[in-house]
Amino acid sequence: MLSDILPTGCEIGVQYGAVKPGDVIAVIGAGTVGLAVANAGVHGKGVDLPLDRLWISNITITTGLLNTNTTGTLLKLVAQKKLPVDQFVSHAFDLNDIEKAYDTFSRAAETKALKVMLNA
Repeated sequence: MLSDILPTGCEIGVQYGAVKPGDVIAVIGAGTVGLAVANAGVHGKGVDLPLDRLWISNITITTGLLNTNTTGTLLKLVAQKKLPVDQFVSHAFDLNDIEKAYDTFSRAAETKALKVMLNA
């Protein structure tokens, strides 16, 4: 998760989106790169963004490429248990069951897989 959803959510969603304490945000997508508003459309299905109606709501949509400049900070937060990363794992498998894990994630819409963890 430190190479995937955590830095994406932090950098694209929080930093680029200029999120401050007390702000209200919407989480759209939580796929491979989408913990925050970084990924509109989940599991291969696109979504329509009605910009003609959204502009009046004074929303901010951010996009960008991940720089991973927050990885060190995120690693410390995970180690200190200040980021509840276990809540992102929807399915866990032993490493011996890697094929089952891949199958589960490949059918994420059906299996409701968010993040699949492999235990060695």
